[in-house]
Amino acid sequence: MGIIGFFILAFAVLMAWIFFSGVDSESEGMGTGGKITGLIFVLLFVFVGILMLVISIRTSSKIRQGKHPLINALSGNGDPYILWYYEHVTHVKSGPAKNTAHNIWLLGRDKKQYTINVKKGKVEEAFDYLATKFPNAMVGYSKEMEAAYNEQVKANN
Repeated sequence: MGIIGFFILAFAVLMAWIFFSGVDSESEGMGTGGKITGLIFVLLFVFVGILMLVISIRTSSKIRQGKHPLINALSGNGDPYILWYYEHVTHVKSGPAKNTAHNIWLLGRDKKQYTINVKKGKVEEAFDYLATKFPNAMVGYSKEMEAAYNEQVKANN
């Protein structure tokens, strides 16, 4: 996410330079409304780029300091952090092409959700691994499991 944030921020700087330096000869004939719109887009890209960088740096810092709950739980300290996980499949149709995205959603005891993108053929392998790390976690999706998860979260807080 940090790399994407960096490129969004770099794009914002490039856009601002082109837009406001006079390099683009068409911008000279632009009215006040157009300039304000350009400024809003530049500021939006700057904000999104900085936000993505900050989130990435914060997460990296948590991992380095040993404070990231999911990484700590996966590293084998016996922490039952994940209470529930299941496969979430998204079907995307773009013209004649049909694609599916397979994700595993992991829900922690603090109501945080983590997503792991996996290939269709690797879902069972990922589930087997997660079962070794979180043997007491609920697996699969149903409304009953969602209600049970919410009850467990309330009990833990």
